[in-house]
Amino acid sequence: MDNSEFFSQFKRLLVYFFYLFVIPLVLGIIFTGVWDHDLSVPLVYGMHDDVWQLLLSKGLLDNGWILENQYLGAPSIANWSYHSAAQSSSIHSILMLALSFFFDDAVKVQQIYYLLNFSIITAVSFFVCQALKIDSLISYVVAVLFAFTTYRFNNLFFAFLANYYVIPISLLVCVWCTSGVYLERKDGHGSYWSFLKQILRRKKFLISVLLVLLIAIADGYYAFFCLLLLGVAAIVVIVKKSQISLFRELFPVVVFGALIIAINFLVMLPVQIYKNGHPHEFYPNGEVNPALVRLPMEAEVYSTSIKQLVAPIINHRIPVMAELGRYIMSTSDAARKFPVIRPPVSLGSLGTILLFLAFILLVKKVSSSGDALALEESKQRHVINCLLIFSLFILLTSMSGGLGTLILPTNDGHPAKRVSYATEVNHDRKGRKEESNPKAAPSRIPA
Repeated sequence: MDNSEFFSQFKRLLVYFFYLFVIPLVLGIIFTGVWDHDLSVPLVYGMHDDVWQLLLSKGLLDNGWILENQYLGAPSIANWSYHSAAQSSSIHSILMLALSFFFDDAVKVQQIYYLLNFSIITAVSFFVCQALKIDSLISYVVAVLFAFTTYRFNNLFFAFLANYYVIPISLLVCVWCTSGVYLERKDGHGSYWSFLKQILRRKKFLISVLLVLLIAIADGYYAFFCLLLLGVAAIVVIVKKSQISLFRELFPVVVFGALIIAINFLVMLPVQIYKNGHPHEFYPNGEVNPALVRLPMEAEVYSTSIKQLVAPIINHRIPVMAELGRYIMSTSDAARKFPVIRPPVSLGSLGTILLFLAFILLVKKVSSSGDALALEESKQRHVINCLLIFSLFILLTSMSGGLGTLILPTNDGHPAKRVSYATEVNHDRKGRKEESNPKAAPSRIPA
């Protein structure tokens, strides 16, 4: 490599660094208003899961990992094996441990990691779009928009979930699974052993394996989300009926899904070992601890709806838009036992316009092709079709009453009955308290 080529590559790296790292970070600092804020003071405190998250970050730096805290739980020590979310979000803990070499304050480490994710999400989203052969300018716009969704600001207390850079990676792997980039036509012939050797030599397949491993340890919620997308990818592969055998087409989907499940089992193994060794903590008096039971209603109560998705944020700078947001939220809360303070995943004005535009384009395509899942021969057209399908599936999964509610984790035989009883008791207590003291502030219903 001569000097001119070296300087050309160096200049290109500087341009990438400026647009993908510096600009998003500066915008993130401006939009969060932390340029004059002491980052050792939490941006939010006492709202929701933020105290738990800060406790984990403090324990991480003091103890080296999040499962045990030597400084809590006297006369013994605190153990977080009852809550698997922290362990399944291992990559966040690893990255914050790396930041702890430069910053010795746990709150500061957590919040600097949050700010850095404006750049991380932008960079990952941009390179994923580039890998899908999307125009550079469009890739950059998409990357910045995704890094600055209202979720990152409205749900800052969900510190791990707000750092969602693995979602674009999940989409990339799933689109590649449907497009056949891991296979060639000659893979439809020959023995299965020769097919296995051929696919293991493919560069994109090996890259995808590494990406799937990252997804598996990044966050338990998003790992499960990737499994759902892989399921959609399998449906697309089955419907398109290529000339390559169905088994070989589905092979990458099955391998990636199995990897996610296997890695998550390994990551959660310490938690399971602790549970097996301390049954009295999880089954007091031989019965499951009701505080640790996951109930079906959580799939409804803690998810979003289409109203909340398109509602303007209630603290919108334009008074008319703020009032519209409050009105939409009031109509949504009227049908809910657990009122929502604000839209948890508001798309914002531009995002809402683009959402309905995407619907119009999808309807136009379906009406012109006559088949909602019809895939064109063009690779670029195939990518667009797949992204439309995945986008529609994500929307139908994330809203209240959507596909996500079909998965109901239960730990006993009668979860719904207990929810009803607990809810009624809480409402009765609330009503009696307000009757005895009409001026008292409304009490919160325990989750």
